[in-house]
Amino acid sequence: MVISVSIIWRYFWINLIEHRSEAYGVQPWYWYVLALVNSLGPVLLFAVIGALRSPFLGIVTLITVISHSLINHKEPRFLYPVIPIIITLAAIGVVDIAHDIMAFKESQWRSGITIGASLILCALASWWMAPRFQYWSKDSGVLTAFNRLSYDSRTCGLGLYGISWVDSGGYTHLHQNVPIILLTELRGNENVRSFNTLIAIAGSSEVPADFHMVGCWDGSCLYRRSGSCTVPRPEEEINGFLRRTGG
Repeated sequence: MVISVSIIWRYFWINLIEHRSEAYGVQPWYWYVLALVNSLGPVLLFAVIGALRSPFLGIVTLITVISHSLINHKEPRFLYPVIPIIITLAAIGVVDIAHDIMAFKESQWRSGITIGASLILCALASWWMAPRFQYWSKDSGVLTAFNRLSYDSRTCGLGLYGISWVDSGGYTHLHQNVPIILLTELRGNENVRSFNTLIAIAGSSEVPADFHMVGCWDGSCLYRRSGSCTVPRPEEEINGFLRRTGG
């Protein structure tokens, strides 16, 4: 509990007092509200109705949204924890609306009709909203390459060329305690011997000759060379980069 409170306090200190995250962009206070409306559409209306019957879940959602709105740097992923809560509230709202309709009609609809109507409503909402989110597969090629390397014990170092660290799978996908080197150039780079696997954007002409292609997925290609890796300087690998930039 003490560790959790310390982490949360440190998070708000870095963002509210030191403003370190503002280097990655800032948004107005109401940005999260607009993002939720744009992403969830009619689901929010049902969630509001559901919150009337379950105010506790509604309060949790409001506290999360409001507290993150105080931070100038905003990203949709910061609200991921409350998305399941909003969906739950929307489900409660749909049930309440169905109940009210049945009471208004003074009829005893079969439960199957209610369930079928709810499924149709959800399907129509998904059909309407889904085409607006075409980035589900964004950077899937990089993640595929990372996942492939996670099972390869020969990997002693990984270079990333033309790929931002924020778009990579990182150690969450790599699952290997090996250095990840961020590269802005390949030709004549002294760090080349620090890794024996390389993920680069497709069509790159700077890949060293001793690296052979393993495969390409969605615009990203995985290369490998034989041999071992030299130990890179701490400031050259990804953790050193994050320490320097405050990321």
